[in-house]
Amino acid sequence: MINVKEMQSPEDFANILRTHGMDLPVEESMEELRKPISVGGKTIPNRICIQPLEGYDSCIDGAPSDLV
Repeated sequence: MINVKEMQSPEDFANILRTHGMDLPVEESMEELRKPISVGGKTIPNRICIQPLEGYDSCIDGAPSDLV
């Protein structure tokens, strides 16, 4: 399990990724996320996205349903 508290720097994050078999590029700068990107004929002003959240996917008692 990855402990987020262990990550104090981008290099720490890269080391944790490698430990788990993921050799992915890690950048210290966040400038790339601020650049526009074209997707499906549309231009998005930046590269930061969050998946929309849905509601009412749990059972009446709050337990996860099949939709979750």
